[in-house]
Amino acid sequence: MTLPALKINELPEEFFIDVAVGVDPFEDICDNYELSPEAAAQLEADPAFQRRLRIAKQVVEDDGRAFRSRCRVAVTNAVHHVVHMLRDTDVPASVQLDAFKTLVKFGDLEPAAKKDQSGGGPALTLNIVAPDGTSHNFTAQVEPEPIEAEYSETPREDCSRDVPELNIVPPAGASLFDAQ
Repeated sequence: MTLPALKINELPEEFFIDVAVGVDPFEDICDNYELSPEAAAQLEADPAFQRRLRIAKQVVEDDGRAFRSRCRVAVTNAVHHVVHMLRDTDVPASVQLDAFKTLVKFGDLEPAAKKDQSGGGPALTLNIVAPDGTSHNFTAQVEPEPIEAEYSETPREDCSRDVPELNIVPPAGASLFDAQ
């Protein structure tokens, strides 16, 4: 029985990239692309396949894809060792804490960063220096208004904006210096 001729140029580029990365066994990759073991053996002996594979290996080494993939596999395979360290009472607490932090970080389990509470709109800050040299800062924040997405060639009749009132409350003791 002879196999049908396998055309190297009909194989998708992803196939060569997967083989070049070198994380999974060649047979598994061929199986994923529905190539029989006989076709896989035929590929390995083909000089055109070897040339395309050398090019793909150079690409994945140059862009770091192969290295990152191998690192992901190594990390994935090491997770059970890290979990074991967390449970082992003979491991120092500082090492256990580092292992825990690493698992939280790589598992994307860190709490979301708090949003900046300062708002994004304009702010007015008054810095008042008293005669005795003490400094008092007063800040008022204005929340930004949403920007209108519409555009018109004709000018609008009412182009004024309502200016929000700034409520500035002086700190306790400001009355000592007659500041208002």
